[in-house]
Amino acid sequence: MGPHRLREDLYNHLNAATLQVPSLRERREDIPLLVRYFVQKFARRLNKRIATVPTETMNVLMKADWPGNVTELEDFIQRAVILTEGSTLQASLTEL
Repeated sequence: MGPHRLREDLYNHLNAATLQVPSLRERREDIPLLVRYFVQKFARRLNKRIATVPTETMNVLMKADWPGNVTELEDFIQRAVILTEGSTLQASLTEL
C-alpha cells in the first residue's frame, strides 16, 4: 500500500466520525475549568506560580461571547499569564 492510499484510508476513516461540539458561548459552564487549565498550562511553561483568578475576571470571561471559541479563550489566557506578575492573574478585560 503506497503512502497516498494510506492517507486516503485514514481520511475516509476520520471523515466517517463527525462530532458536533457546541460553541463556547453555548456551554459557559465549561469556561472556569478551561480558564484554570490554560492558566496552569502557560504558568508552568513560563515558570510562574499563578494561584488565583479574581472572581470579577472569571465573571467577565464567562459573559464574553468568544466568537473564536476555545482557541480565542486560550490565546487570551496566554497573553494574561505572560503579563501577570505575582500569584494573581492579571487580565486586560477591556480587550473583550
